[in-house]
Amino acid sequence: MGISAETTEQAEPTLARLHATGNSGGDADREVEALIADAEALADRLLAATNPAIAQLGRRLGAAVSDTRLGVVRGSERLQRQARRAAQIADQQARRAAHVADQYAHQRPWPVVGVVALMAAAIAFAVARR
Repeated sequence: MGISAETTEQAEPTLARLHATGNSGGDADREVEALIADAEALADRLLAATNPAIAQLGRRLGAAVSDTRLGVVRGSERLQRQARRAAQIADQQARRAAHVADQYAHQRPWPVVGVVALMAAAIAFAVARR
């Protein structure tokens, strides 16, 4: 009536891989996909059981896996939209900063020339010491 030892042993490597995953986004994506695939395989095996209670468990697990996959896809799409929007905002801010710096340099060229000269002297001094 329970889950076989063979099924349990098949799930353990996936859990071990999931715990051992580093911070790499690609690795995490692959591990989540592997975990979902393993859960789908387990659901298929449970559906093939002759015991109606275990087959029902397989149907419930299959539905939960489908819901999880849909949630992962939606979450990924939401994160991609947010990342694109953040990149657009950063680009707008960088353009604005460049425009403000350009205006300042045109309105007050001598302070800018002085700062550039000081920076060039500092770099030359640092290079000369090596």
